[in-house]
Amino acid sequence: MPTPNRPIPLAKSPRSQIWEKVLATLQASGTPLARFVRTFRALEGSVNDLAEGPLGAPSNLTEELMPWLRVSLVGTHAEWLAELQHKSSMIFVFELALPGTRITDLLDYWTAIEQQLFPGDNALLNALIPFGVFSKTIRDPAVTPRLIGSNSHALYAIGQIAFNHTIKS
Repeated sequence: MPTPNRPIPLAKSPRSQIWEKVLATLQASGTPLARFVRTFRALEGSVNDLAEGPLGAPSNLTEELMPWLRVSLVGTHAEWLAELQHKSSMIFVFELALPGTRITDLLDYWTAIEQQLFPGDNALLNALIPFGVFSKTIRDPAVTPRLIGSNSHALYAIGQIAFNHTIKS
């Protein structure tokens, strides 16, 4: 039996609202990034969310899918500030894949993601303030070459952007 992919009947949390706002900004149509990315995955309840393989280790990538981008989250710790308040980071993981082995192409791809989210202003951060976000931390991507199929090469990378936020419980 397929896994149900319908929303659960619970109140929308600040974390899910942060996720949705970041994805909406990342996927905005008509942008250079939207025109460039051929395959986008983001754990949105699609049967294709994991089509290329497990998070952090896609094994079914093909040149036809690239430029490829998958967004997920990684866990982290929280620090208690007061009885009903703590701070934590929502760490977005960006997996990128491009055909070829020219690292400057991949670095430009990462920069396009950064510019999509932070185009020289604080619009996204300001939109996230109501959900407790107070800052961001960017971790540049780690890049590895991959053999795709029997004779094609690609670059695969994982970068992270942490949205640091306060949670009231």
